[in-house]
Amino acid sequence: MKSRTIVNQIGFYSSIGFGVGYIPVASGTFGSLLAFPILFFISTLDQYDYYLLTTIILGTFYGIWSSEVGEIKLATKDPHPIVIDEVCGMMISMLFLPFTLKYAIVCFVIFRVMDVFKPWPCWRLQDLSGGWGIMLDDVVAGIYTCALVHILIWTSLL
Repeated sequence: MKSRTIVNQIGFYSSIGFGVGYIPVASGTFGSLLAFPILFFISTLDQYDYYLLTTIILGTFYGIWSSEVGEIKLATKDPHPIVIDEVCGMMISMLFLPFTLKYAIVCFVIFRVMDVFKPWPCWRLQDLSGGWGIMLDDVVAGIYTCALVHILIWTSLL
């Protein structure tokens, strides 16, 4: 039974970004920044896109579980300290892009705007229960950001 408690504690602490989620102002913004060390590390590997996509898939499912653990522990729906959703959403926004300062800044700004304003269906996805509702709105915001940045590049606006 003790091992289950330790596993849940690890899930909880990772869901709050190991404390970053408790920053009193703009915790989601700081949570999004947590993606950058992960992105930097993955960008040093051969087959960057493959490893990033794998990390996103595994991270999203891990985030669904860990954010649900966090939601139960904090006893409120989609609590502000949970930032693992921002980490995954930010990583999705950088998919199939080289990890450069230019793209990192552009993706960060657009992702934060998408996350704050939650275009359809992002705001609807928050109604899903547990970790699904916490994670999927940011997953879709990340997909929207990624698509928009690729369109900007394709049209030579970026």
